[in-house]
Amino acid sequence: MAYDDLYSARHWQALDEENEIISLAKKSKTTFVAEVLSNGDTLKQLLARSRYLLFKHYSKWTHLQKQRAELLFERYSELEKVYSYQLIGRDI
Repeated sequence: MAYDDLYSARHWQALDEENEIISLAKKSKTTFVAEVLSNGDTLKQLLARSRYLLFKHYSKWTHLQKQRAELLFERYSELEKVYSYQLIGRDI
């Protein structure tokens, strides 16, 4: 599925970027503090917790899943496009 591949690519990209920042912080002997999003998740948590909402119809999302989807789609608009196309494909 295209959205699963795209999601996985974005997830691993975010993990790699965070690991690089953590490594640089260790080398410079500073503390790494992850960005906390408006719903209280870090980016890593957002990506991990929003994976399964991409497999559900938006009408079945919980309130928290709606918040996560909004944050996810703000950061990764291509995921929203692929999710929308996938919904259209289901309805055919």
